[in-house]
Amino acid sequence: MVSCSGALGNVVYANDTFHNRLATHDLIRVVPNNKDIPEGYLFAYLSSKYGYTLLTQSGFGGVVKHINPEHIRNIPIPIFPNEKQQEIHDLVIEATNLKVEANRLFEEAKEIFEKEIGKSKFEHTYQTNKIQSKEIRNNFLRLDAKYQIGQKILNEERVIHLEYIPIRNFASDIYVGNRSKRNYVAQGVPSLSSSDMLLFNPKRYAKQISPNSRNLESLLARKGDILISRSGTVGNTVLIRDDLDNCAVSEHALRLVINKERIAPEYVFCYLNTKHGKSSLEIAAYGSVIITLNEEYVGNIGLPILPEEKQKQIVDKIATYVAYMDKATLLETQAIHLVENEIESWEK
Repeated sequence: MVSCSGALGNVVYANDTFHNRLATHDLIRVVPNNKDIPEGYLFAYLSSKYGYTLLTQSGFGGVVKHINPEHIRNIPIPIFPNEKQQEIHDLVIEATNLKVEANRLFEEAKEIFEKEIGKSKFEHTYQTNKIQSKEIRNNFLRLDAKYQIGQKILNEERVIHLEYIPIRNFASDIYVGNRSKRNYVAQGVPSLSSSDMLLFNPKRYAKQISPNSRNLESLLARKGDILISRSGTVGNTVLIRDDLDNCAVSEHALRLVINKERIAPEYVFCYLNTKHGKSSLEIAAYGSVIITLNEEYVGNIGLPILPEEKQKQIVDKIATYVAYMDKATLLETQAIHLVENEIESWEK
C-alpha cells in the first residue's frame, strides 16, 4: 500500500493484521503477481530511497499533493539476480511475521488488563448527566460537560477492590518539548512529528535536524519514554524502543517519563492503550480550534494497580512486543539497504 495524498510515497506491506480491514482511498494498492519478482523484493525496492524518489517525483496538486495508480504502474523495477531478490524477500517476510506476532502479544496484554478492569462503555456521543458543584471543584474547576461527565462515568467504572493511583506518582517527569526553529541538514538527528512516531520504521523517511539545534535536548526521546500525541488528535501513545532512542520528536508529543523503580513503563503504556486509558486521555483534552492535552491532566489520570502476577504477565508481553518490533525494524532496514547497495554498486 502506498500513500498517495498529502504525505506521498510511504509504503506498507500488508500482513495478516491488515487482512479484511477497510483502508482509506488515500492508499494505492499494489498487488504483486509474484511471477517475475518476489513481493518482498518489490516492497523493499519501493521503500528504498530510489523507489521513494520515483514514487514522489510526479506528485501534483497545489495545497495537497497527489500521485495516481497510473504513475506507479509505470515505475521501472531493477531486476537483481534471483538469489539477491530472494534474500531481500526473505528478510521482508521475516520482519512481517515478527510484526504480526508482536501485534498479537500487544492485543493479549490489553486483554489481560481489560479482563481485570473491564472494557469501558464510555462513548464520545451526545449525553446528559448530573454533576455536583463539588465534583467540578475537585476536577480542575472545568465547566466542561465532556470532561466532567466523562470523568464521572470512568470513575463509576472503577473496580472497587483495585487501587487507582495518579500517574504523576510514578513519573520522573511529564513535560512538553520546547518549540524552536528546525535547522534541517543532510546528516543529523532524525526528526519526527507526532504522527510520524506512530509509523513502523518512521526513520526511513525522516528529515534530519542539526545536532546543534536550539532546545534539541528537550525534543529527544529516550528508550522507555512514553510519548502521547497532545495536539489535534490526542491520546495516541508510543513506547520508545531502541529504534527511536535519541530521535527528536515534535513538541506536539507529550513526554511521560516513568520511574522504573516504582513501576514498569510497559505497564503504564499498556493501560493507556486500553479503552479506559484512551478515554481518560481523550476526555482531558481541551480547546475549540486545536484540541490540546497538557501535563497536569495526564499526571492526574488514575492508574489501576493490578496484582503483581498480572502486572508481570502484561509487562512480559509488552517487552516481547517491543523486542519483536525492534528486530522487525532491523530486518526491514537491512532488506532496504541491500537494495540500495546493489544499485549503488552498478554505478561504480
